[in-house]
Amino acid sequence: MKSSIQCAMFPNPYTNTTWMREEHPILLEIARELENLDCKCIETPDFPSLYWIFTNRQSIDILHVHWPEHYYEYAWRPDKSLFVRLTRKFGCGLSFQHLLGFLWLFSFVHLLKILKIPLVWTLHELYPHSSHIPSSSQIFFRKYLFRHTLVLLLNCQGILPLVQENFGNPRYSIVTPLGDYKSFYSNTINREDARSFFNIKETENMLLFFGNQRPHRNALELVHSFKEISNPSAILWIIGNTPDPIRSEIEILSWGDWRIHLYLRHADNHQVVNAIRACDFLVMPGEEYLTSAVIALALSHGIPVIAPRYGCAVDMVRDAGILFDDTQTTGLRKALEYALENKDLLQEAARQQVPRWTWELTAKQTKKAYQLAIDMNKM
Repeated sequence: MKSSIQCAMFPNPYTNTTWMREEHPILLEIARELENLDCKCIETPDFPSLYWIFTNRQSIDILHVHWPEHYYEYAWRPDKSLFVRLTRKFGCGLSFQHLLGFLWLFSFVHLLKILKIPLVWTLHELYPHSSHIPSSSQIFFRKYLFRHTLVLLLNCQGILPLVQENFGNPRYSIVTPLGDYKSFYSNTINREDARSFFNIKETENMLLFFGNQRPHRNALELVHSFKEISNPSAILWIIGNTPDPIRSEIEILSWGDWRIHLYLRHADNHQVVNAIRACDFLVMPGEEYLTSAVIALALSHGIPVIAPRYGCAVDMVRDAGILFDDTQTTGLRKALEYALENKDLLQEAARQQVPRWTWELTAKQTKKAYQLAIDMNKM
């Protein structure tokens, strides 16, 4: 029997990849919870081609996109298209490849309008992680998609002013908070064993910086700030896949401080759980992150967070950590010092936050957005 609402979600939540299954399986969790609400996410292909949308139009009540840059940039990726490789070879230039991307995006949003399929977009970041300083073309693509999105999904209410500042007022917006990340990772190790794994004494305080390192995640700033702290009980671990030259810069800057430990490569789920269970604080000093799965993961385990006062960190962390002003050169250092001096208070506040989020709530809000889009599309 057909569900009351059928959604075509991109990426496909049922995709069997390491990223979708192990590292960041939020779409699958949302899809499963939506099914409990009589809302079915149908199987979708890797790319939302116009042909696929047209031939499956009878099965689609909503088209829901995450990370749309994977689709409107598709046309100019040289590894995806022989035509694009040829245009590069014969000097047609990047502007022509951007034109291909825009032609797809233009056709995509207007085909949905013709077919009366409402478009919903979960805005995870203002701009892609690879575009910390977005190009004019990236800004244009985002604003164009924004204008044709019927309902915008946000992970917290606090980022709406940032959205308005960058793109304008959305037609409609609904908050779909991130759920509990604890369920994605096996919890088979206790804190004592985890700290033993990292050789952390009970009198020491472990600060953890976890995640794939990019320039604007500010690992170098963290190392600088940490080295200015004289507290001998403070231990810093930086864990995550790190490309050169960032790796070399971190290693050189960290050299000589025995309190700093580096594991600058991919960490599997078992290692992630060990690190989260062992640490006393999670530090996320990255710039301009609207949402952060790492922060959600830490708070799901009752670990206090140190992060800039920006984006959803404000709504998520509250008093379960320290939010600092990253425009001040001493902001991060002072936050680290304050956290170490008020460890017990902050950890108790973080433990109180654990029950706040569920994927059931996320799905209920998502279905609410779908129903609103369908109703508005009929008007």
